[in-house]
Amino acid sequence: MAKEEKKQLRQEIARRIAAISNADRMIASRDICKTILELPSSAKRILCYAAMPDEVDLWTAIDSLALDGKEILLPRCRGKHIECVRFETREQLSQSPFGILEPQSGEAVEPHALDLALTPGRAFDVRGNRLGRGASFYDRFFSRFSGVKCGVAFDCQVFEKIPAEPHDIPVDMIVTEKRMIYCR
Repeated sequence: MAKEEKKQLRQEIARRIAAISNADRMIASRDICKTILELPSSAKRILCYAAMPDEVDLWTAIDSLALDGKEILLPRCRGKHIECVRFETREQLSQSPFGILEPQSGEAVEPHALDLALTPGRAFDVRGNRLGRGASFYDRFFSRFSGVKCGVAFDCQVFEKIPAEPHDIPVDMIVTEKRMIYCR
């Protein structure tokens, strides 16, 4: 049952995001980055992501965090796991078989050494449950990560409740263009 519910929810999210103009997505991404940069944080090592076209674009936050002396890491998929790779320049990025920009070079850092993970998702609920694209990469990553898990999404991706299974690991907070939700 949950598998079919998740599939339907992913389709609904795709429709909702497609209904947002590119200009409005850029504005929302900018507002989300501004909120992320205003978070009080002692985080030194931060996992970010290079956004797919239907995800919140974090480049403004990435650039500002790096200028502030934070160590930025991006995910690289290896097998069924995410490696956290030090990000230096956009030239080190290339498209993975999943269509995601990821570092092709750079030193990997163990998840337990990171302080904060800015995490995309297809949908979130107010309790922090996260629906990804279905491959469980972030759930496997979260099982080895002890820092703060921050979901990043457009507000139309947040629900009161979404289907969750025992292996799903919730986030601690969610940032959208309209609000900040503390889930724990």
